Amino acid sequence: MKNPMPRQIVEQLENDLQEISRVEHDEISKVEKAVGVSSTALLELRDYVNHSDFKNTEEEVRFFKEIKPYALGEYLYYSKLWEILIRQPVTSIRRRKKYLRQMITETQEFFNENTEFYLYYRSGSTHLDEKYFVRTEISCTLNCSRFIYDPFFSTSHDYTLAAIKANEKIAIYCNEELNKLKRWARYRLVRSDMTWDLTKRDLMLIVYGIYYTDAVNKGNTSIKDLVKGFESLFNVDLSGYYHIFYEAIQRQQPFEYLDKMKETLTKLKEESDENKRQRRRSQK
Repeated sequence: MKNPMPRQIVEQLENDLQEISRVEHDEISKVEKAVGVSSTALLELRDYVNHSDFKNTEEEVRFFKEIKPYALGEYLYYSKLWEILIRQPVTSIRRRKKYLRQMITETQEFFNENTEFYLYYRSGSTHLDEKYFVRTEISCTLNCSRFIYDPFFSTSHDYTLAAIKANEKIAIYCNEELNKLKRWARYRLVRSDMTWDLTKRDLMLIVYGIYYTDAVNKGNTSIKDLVKGFESLFNVDLSGYYHIFYEAIQRQQPFEYLDKMKETLTKLKEESDENKRQRRRSQK
């Protein structure tokens, strides 16, 4: 069987990442799967390079400036994102903000340490491409990754470029999370006195039902933000909400509460209809 071409490999990676984002709603599980498909793509790219020859220098530059840095950048990004999700404080908004700001500072320090090459990349320059993106005998000693120990699969700067791409995405993610926490803090100023008295599983069925029917913000609200809203409204901790939902749908009668709700509302409607009929009869 013929090995896939580099462009086909990265296109498949793009499709895989989009599919994971579409079907997977647990953040950690999503990131773990993204790390897996990115790793697979890198191994396929390395296999291609080790068993094929580039037609010319331009093709080699294109591979190490565009193809490999994209795949490696996704791998580095999701690997770092997994670390952030695992390590970030969950008991204090203030501590979580501090942690996210620290991550943003680290990305900025990386850019500062690589200012010259970062400016080269951001300006779209090409005059040093053959220096940065063509393999030499010492390329493999300038980087540290299990994907670039192979001297046939590394140049002096493809890893740095991939790390730049990853750090840019990490900075965007952390800033977006900080903005969400700021909005969340404003919501918390108006504290609800209501409490949820049934099981968390019953509540998560409602939350997921609202999410999958696009009932809030025309479907442009994440399940994570929706869960936070219900946590604030009912003063309930829904940590591990995906697992709570999964446990709910695995029960022998998973929709017992929703059925009871429907039954109660149906009965209420019947009583309302009966009251209307009685009023009409009394008016005759």
